[in-house]
Amino acid sequence: MADLYELLGGSTPENNLAEEYVGALDLFGRLASAMEDGNIRYAWEKAADVRRYLERLVRVGEGC
Repeated sequence: MADLYELLGGSTPENNLAEEYVGALDLFGRLASAMEDGNIRYAWEKAADVRRYLERLVRVGEGC
């Protein structure tokens, strides 16, 4: 999605933060859905990504 912002005239720190936030929400939604469905293996795999997403979200947020 960052490429789209650049094609439209550039990205801003706020756009980058929003993009990371949406990515984190998507991950949490998939994780919650997997847990509701009882798909523990998939939930466990996605749980490993949570820290990476949160660290990236914090790093991008510090640039705003």
